[in-house]
Amino acid sequence: MEAGKGVYVKRGLRPVRRRRIDLPVPRPVRRRASYGRMDALDEEHKSAVLVVKMSVAAVIIVVVMLLKSIDTPATRWAVDRIREAITYDFDINESLGKLKFVGDYLPGLKAVFNERDAKKDDEGAGNQQGNGQADQPVFAAPAEGKVVGFFGQVYDDEGKKVTNQGIDILSEQQGWVYTVADGKVVAVGEDEIYGKYVKIDHGEGWVALYGGCGDIQVQVGALVKQGDRIGKMGENPSGGYRLHFEVWHDDKPVDPLQLIQEESKVFQ
Repeated sequence: MEAGKGVYVKRGLRPVRRRRIDLPVPRPVRRRASYGRMDALDEEHKSAVLVVKMSVAAVIIVVVMLLKSIDTPATRWAVDRIREAITYDFDINESLGKLKFVGDYLPGLKAVFNERDAKKDDEGAGNQQGNGQADQPVFAAPAEGKVVGFFGQVYDDEGKKVTNQGIDILSEQQGWVYTVADGKVVAVGEDEIYGKYVKIDHGEGWVALYGGCGDIQVQVGALVKQGDRIGKMGENPSGGYRLHFEVWHDDKPVDPLQLIQEESKVFQ
C-alpha cells in the first residue's frame, strides 16, 4: 500500500479520501422546573407522615386503655411508665410538637392520662389536707424548647452519673426566659455552676432559679408577674441555646415538670 498526500492507495481498489466531518457544538438543554410536581410530592410526604403519627397514637391509646381496664398494681405501674416515657416539649404558643397530634386528632389518649392525673390530684389534695400541707403551685413554662435534661439521676457528657436538681431546656433560637409565677427577684448573679442566673421567691417557701441566661433584664427587688420576660436563654457549648431551671421548696429541690401546667406541655 502506497501513501500520497491525504490519499491512501491500495492496489486493485479505488482511492478513498478522508473527509472531515464537522459535528455541531452541543448546547445545554434548559428544563422547566417542575414546581407543581415538587409541591405534590411534598404534600404526599406530609400526608404519609400524618398517617403514621395517627397510627402510632391509636396504638398507644389501645395499649393504655387495655392496661387501665385490667387495673392492677402492675398495669397501673405500666401506664405511669408509658406516660413518663413520653418526652415533654415546652411551647408557650402551643404550636405542634412531634406528638401534639395525639391531643389534636385523637383526644382519647389525653383523656386517659388526664383521668389518672385527676385521681392523683384528688388523692394528693386529700393527703395534703390530712397533713396540713399547702397545695402545690401551678407554674407556667420558663422557656420554649425541648427538655434535654431531667430531674434526678442523669449522665453527663463524660458518661458519669450525676444528680440534676432541675431540668434543662434546649432551643434552636435564643428565646426569652419567662417567670413561672408571680414573685420577687431575690438574687441576680453569675458563677461557674449556673453561669448568669436569676433567683425568684414565689412565696410559701417556693423559690425558682433560672440559670445559664445570656441576658438578664431584671434587678434584685423587682416584683414580677407570671409570664414576664426576665432575660434570654444563654448559648449552649454544643449548639443552640439552653436554660437550666430549678425549683426549691423549703430548701429542698422539687421536679419542675410536676409543677408546670399541662397546657404548656407538648408530647414528643
